Amino acid sequence: TANPKFKERDITLSMQMYAPSRTDFYTQYNNFCEDVLATGVLNIVTKYQPNVTYKCIYNSCTQYKQYLGKIAKFSLKLTEPNPTDRDGGEE
Repeated sequence: TANPKFKERDITLSMQMYAPSRTDFYTQYNNFCEDVLATGVLNIVTKYQPNVTYKCIYNSCTQYKQYLGKIAKFSLKLTEPNPTDRDGGEE
């Protein structure tokens, strides 16, 4: 059509976190929680599309598993409210 409409979309992002020690792991984990999860905003930039920023809102974290105090696997549930707003690159 001449005037397409883009709706918000839900995304599930599988992630892994690794650190060489428990201390480093908990530092990284706490920084992630404070910088990303507490603000509710996650801007995603990839090396494959360096001028594109996926602007997402954090909804929840599911399937969290931790191994040996240094590795974690989890899934983030996100919403991209406006798929047409991807300007900017790294912010």
